[in-house]
Formats: sequence, C-alpha cells, structure tokens
Amino acid sequence: MNAGVPAAQAAGESARKSATRGSGKASAPGGRKDNKKAGKKTGRRIGRPAGPDRTPLTVRILDEIDQALTLAVEDTGKSPQYIADEALRSWLTSYGYMGSPEKAS
Repeated sequence: MNAGVPAAQAAGESARKSATRGSGKASAPGGRKDNKKAGKKTGRRIGRPAGPDRTPLTVRILDEIDQALTLAVEDTGKSPQYIADEALRSWLTSYGYMGSPEKAS
C-alpha cells in the first residue's frame, strides 16, 4: 500500500486501473498513442509577420492607472501593450535614457 493514502482510496485506484486495462479499446496503429498535435503544422502561421523581440516584464500598477489604461484601450482601440510601449518610450526619451524615435516617411 502507498504510505499516507487511505486504504479505501488505494483500493478504488487499483480497481479503476484494473478495469481500464481490459477495456477493449483499440490502440493506435503501431502501438502508438494518439498525438493531439498530429497533422498540425508547427511554428508561426503563414502570412503573419514576426513581431519585434520582446522581453517579459511584470509590473504592478495602481488601480487608477489601470482604470485609465482600460479607458484608453476602449477609446483608441490600441492594445495595452502598444499604449505602455508608447508611454515608456515618451518618458525615457524626455529624460534622456533613449534617443529620439525615428519617424518613417
């Protein structure tokens, strides 16, 4: 018996295991189990451009900033990621931590 496992639970598990052994279900050809990803292409979707490299970062923001961000997303239709990137870029540029962004003409 398994240490720390109640006898009734252990008995239930062994009964369930023995019932599934001879369930009569046919396995996949060649003895392989079904692969959920079988037939699916891997990697980036065709026609979808690769985005810029990003570094994961977790920050906590005040409730009032979260509410303002939610309103900005709803009003502008831009993503929170885009708004945060633009806000950080503006702040970092104004304090000299980043060069001025080049505008595409």
